[in-house]
Amino acid sequence: MEWEKESEGEAMYRIDWGVLKELKIGDQVREYLERSRLLELIAAEGPINVRHLESFYDTVQLTRYHDIDDACFSFTLDDRPFLCTARRFAIESGLISEEEGNSEEFGKYETRVENNFDPHKACRRPTEAGGEWNKSRPIHKDLEEPAMRYIQFLIAYNLTGRTKNFFIPTIFELWLLDCIKSGKKVNPGTVAYQTIWASTRKSRRSLRKLGHVIIAG
Repeated sequence: MEWEKESEGEAMYRIDWGVLKELKIGDQVREYLERSRLLELIAAEGPINVRHLESFYDTVQLTRYHDIDDACFSFTLDDRPFLCTARRFAIESGLISEEEGNSEEFGKYETRVENNFDPHKACRRPTEAGGEWNKSRPIHKDLEEPAMRYIQFLIAYNLTGRTKNFFIPTIFELWLLDCIKSGKKVNPGTVAYQTIWASTRKSRRSLRKLGHVIIAG
């Protein structure tokens, strides 16, 4: 994995696909992330516009939403105000294509942790031990596939923004792992919303995430 220097505006890991190929997990990691529609969100590529990143986090306001077409992102880039929905954010940020974002199927993608989500069942599905979820217990050693262990770390660092205890999943992270393992498609716009919401509550600038998708449309 390649380290994005803090001086470039965002401390994060970038996937080194060459290393993953040598480890013989590259194809599986890519397949999992592509199938879940989270590849562009989690696997950062391209440069980061630090000025846009800082402007975004200095001005962003998030409002509650009940539907992916409810306006929930408000921010400023290059002195231009933006107000957009989770659907439009996903399209304009290049997380999905215009065609996919406007499709009827996109409205059926997973968007958030539902009230009936069972973390114990979700924990048992991808693990060898088949154990119960515990908020203070790491699960990476129980994950059957090395690719899923790698993805767990990517979620914890690149999305949640934690700097320690990467392998003890939160409910949100466990939900994402379960969706990825189960082959469910996830709305990257709503996951970006959750990531930005968490990042705005961090005081360290290095935890300002998703700089690779924050661009002026």
